[in-house]
Amino acid sequence: MSELPEHWTKATLADLTEVIKNGLVSNQNKEGKGFPVTRIETIAQGNINEKRLGYSADLSAEAIENYRLMPGDILLSHINSPAHLGKTAVYRGHPSNLFHGMNLLLIRSNMSIVCPYYFEYGLKYLRMTGVFELNAQHAVNQASINQKKLKSFGLPLAPLNEQKRIADKLDQLLAVVDSCKTRLDTIPGIIKRFRQSVLAAATSGELTADWREELENNDWRTVTVGSLCEQSFYGPRFGKDEYTTDGIPTIRTTDMTRDGRIEITSSTPRVSVPANKLDNFKVEKGDLLITRTGSIGIMAVFDGDYVAMPSAYLIRFRFTKVILPRYMFYCLMAPAGQEMLGLSTTAITQPNINAEAIKRIKIELPSIKEQQEIVRRVEALFVVADHFEARYQTARAQVDQLTPSLLAKAFRGELVPQDPNDEPAEKLLERIRAKKDAAPTKQSSRRKSTL
Repeated sequence: MSELPEHWTKATLADLTEVIKNGLVSNQNKEGKGFPVTRIETIAQGNINEKRLGYSADLSAEAIENYRLMPGDILLSHINSPAHLGKTAVYRGHPSNLFHGMNLLLIRSNMSIVCPYYFEYGLKYLRMTGVFELNAQHAVNQASINQKKLKSFGLPLAPLNEQKRIADKLDQLLAVVDSCKTRLDTIPGIIKRFRQSVLAAATSGELTADWREELENNDWRTVTVGSLCEQSFYGPRFGKDEYTTDGIPTIRTTDMTRDGRIEITSSTPRVSVPANKLDNFKVEKGDLLITRTGSIGIMAVFDGDYVAMPSAYLIRFRFTKVILPRYMFYCLMAPAGQEMLGLSTTAITQPNINAEAIKRIKIELPSIKEQQEIVRRVEALFVVADHFEARYQTARAQVDQLTPSLLAKAFRGELVPQDPNDEPAEKLLERIRAKKDAAPTKQSSRRKSTL
């Protein structure tokens, strides 16, 4: 115990709890009919989410008595996917009438020794340090922790008054952290809207209006994708026996980057292709590849110096010299192009798209020189967007470390000052253990009743 502050001690979860039990098994609905009942997803965000409750219309009087939550009760996800195992939330009295549902453990604190809010932060601390993961039983896509194992976990225990100060301080600081996360998380949407605005301006002529005015050039016309297309080709299918480790890479949707590039990796499938078919199958520089099924509309321009071919879920488009493939990519990725592809936010999801439908899409076509200027300006603006996105990712990663850092500091006794007048936690723990030792066990009570 030498690493703990003075007046602290270490307790097991069994020392700190009055009740640990499973939840109510009942038929539930999501229509709000009956009594509100917690579900696994109710605590997924670390608090009680009233929008993610179930409801049970047929609770007996006994169930109502036994499963009604009390303020300070802690709910713990003891059976879940490994990523979510050990998540907790403390019930703070809202909603005023809430019942403990199945697949969550209820932990009711012994409030004479532990503040339930401190206790719940302690469980978060244990989860953060990997205690749940290390002690879990694992099955396919699922992990669990049993009550016996849970009760054996150790937790640093501060004096009771200090626990309350720690919980209050964590409430205050983590509210600031959450507010910071909320503000930061608006940034990706802002960057996305910026990119879309750039593409809308680029493909409507607005982005290069000054360029045209300077050169007295306004050579824009409305054309269809098909009128600019030399050929389209659906990626070929191959049998299992045609795949090999040293064959020709077959480009997949997952090999395409957000900015429309193609990155071949060691996981890209490769196939053996007869020489007489390769010329027909392979991609050439400037070919635009568009996903036609599944993640439809994801696309990229091939600009590599290696031999590759489209996979079966891609359509290869090859264009005439009057359009730059990168400009065509921007046209189809712009809001107007996405809408015509059926991919706007208001469009009904399509299972697939075909080459003829894409060829009917109309775009605005400027001169080659202006296309070159448009591509240059878009790429320069996207570099700025990438810079801000990288800064956001760095800031978000730093903010994500604040909660673990604060929890670690709290349970080292460094978050709030110690008060020498607080009753030492060890004395509290000794009294509780003495009471438990003195209390008759259920078995001994039964024996006495039979005498």
